[in-house]
Amino acid sequence: ILFSPLICLILVFREKYRNGFLQKCGIFSGMQTDRELKHSPIWVHAVSVGEVMATIPFIKEIKKEYPDIPVLLSTVTETGNYTARRNAKDVDRVIYFPFDYPPIVRRMISKIKPVAFVTLETEIWPNFLKELNRQSIPAMIISGRISHNSFNSYFFFRSFFKKVLSHISFFCMQTQKDADR
Repeated sequence: ILFSPLICLILVFREKYRNGFLQKCGIFSGMQTDRELKHSPIWVHAVSVGEVMATIPFIKEIKKEYPDIPVLLSTVTETGNYTARRNAKDVDRVIYFPFDYPPIVRRMISKIKPVAFVTLETEIWPNFLKELNRQSIPAMIISGRISHNSFNSYFFFRSFFKKVLSHISFFCMQTQKDADR
């Protein structure tokens, strides 16, 4: 946290990180999310292009089952964000995922007020998940996976990961082996 301002300055001056920087800080310039969405959304998170494309059928099913609930899709990368805006037609809003700092995630979650949060594969943001839990918003991992190497790292830091993973309400893993891990 001590080096956060320095890291932010470096990121702002690197063009690839500049796009969406304010949104990643929880600031929506010229757009009021709560007014745009009218109702609390289901927040789906996909980091990159591949994950964005994988969410499209899932989001179509959400919209079919819950047509009155908006769907918000967040991404981390610029290309993922572009792909989402271009291809995810059933999404009501595309945003950049916030930096995982407590004041930022608190502001974003309070502003968006999602009814649920769904992330793909194994995107684990400790402060974000903790804040969702604090605000009684269920978090789910779909298409989850844990490689052998990742499992060893999780096991080494098991007390930390046990606490972080306790904030996730539901896991839908890719394979039985992933579920076992």
